Amino acid sequence: MRFVTRALMLLSLAVSVFACVLGFMLMRNPLPVFEVTDTTMVNNIPESAETLPDPIPAAVSVPPQIVPALPEAVLEDSTPVFLMTEQDMGNCVVPSREEVIPRESERVFRWTDDTGRVYFGDRPPQGAQASLYEPDLPTRMDFFDMDVINRGAASITFLQEMLQSNVTASYETLSALVGQERLRRVDLQVVIFPERTEYLEYAQAITGSDMSGTSGFYTSATNEAVTYLHQSESETLEVARHEATHVIIRAMLGDPPPWLNEGLAEYFSMLKVTGTFHQVGIQPQRLQEARLALANGYPASLSAFVSMRRQQRSNERISTHYAIAWGLVYFLMGSQQGRDTLATLMKSFADNYCTRVSGRRILDENWPGGLEALETGFYSWIFSAYEKRSHVF
Repeated sequence: MRFVTRALMLLSLAVSVFACVLGFMLMRNPLPVFEVTDTTMVNNIPESAETLPDPIPAAVSVPPQIVPALPEAVLEDSTPVFLMTEQDMGNCVVPSREEVIPRESERVFRWTDDTGRVYFGDRPPQGAQASLYEPDLPTRMDFFDMDVINRGAASITFLQEMLQSNVTASYETLSALVGQERLRRVDLQVVIFPERTEYLEYAQAITGSDMSGTSGFYTSATNEAVTYLHQSESETLEVARHEATHVIIRAMLGDPPPWLNEGLAEYFSMLKVTGTFHQVGIQPQRLQEARLALANGYPASLSAFVSMRRQQRSNERISTHYAIAWGLVYFLMGSQQGRDTLATLMKSFADNYCTRVSGRRILDENWPGGLEALETGFYSWIFSAYEKRSHVF
């Protein structure tokens, strides 16, 4: 018994000595502290727009420096800017605004030879008992007539084919939102210059303005979406899709508020067709720019932003406006409630073509809780660390 008591006393003394030594070591060499930052994970994992989680409903408090304050010039230089010309501001007239009609398909005939073998083709052999083959296939709509004009010697066949497919997918997505009866068929001319210098010369001649800070523009004066061959095909397609969307929106909605016009153009600029589905990916740079602006208190409120007319925008903040507009459209397209609200807004502009409609009032009346709740949900989405995934249609 006496032996056990002594053993326990020695063990207690040893633990005390070890604790003292460890405390001394930690004072001289403290353990590293890991800081958890608010980082948004961005990827392009396809996820159906129908199954995207609804935005975080909790109120969000934006600290003044949640992201590093980057110089405005850095973002301006690295972010593409696309413009509509001064003549188009407040102008609802477009060269062509026809109803979308079913596309005339080539006739296919069915016939059988002497052995009983069945053939299909557009030119049955002479003397064959051929019948018109009319399979029960989905009706393809004639959304637009597009002409890609190459102002250089390089072949851009790839651009014509891919842009044709991309613009068709944009029309199909818009049709699901506002209904086919509100779509308008347009004649679309996409002008591509081989060099940026030639593009800038043409842009200044057409607009009478310094366009050195732009990557593309659309003007209804000549009904042209104009850009140049960028360093990669994907960049050229992105700009072309953006400008082509302006033509579609002009014909369908007239002169919607800047945030809706540019937000939709930015949204569809990232559209890609993959097999039988198409997807719209996130724009990490736009996301970062929107975070920066909102974290530093601009705009004063979402209500002020959606009420802003084109003449009220500061030229120094054009890129920032595009980023926030893109973010708001992407946020709305990411949930059923958002798509329903956006659809109601677009239908109002389509049904009141060339008539001033209060987009702010429509958002306030159709978003549960009004504009204040929409602002809370949008800001929460912008700053959340949840993955922002592609929308798949």
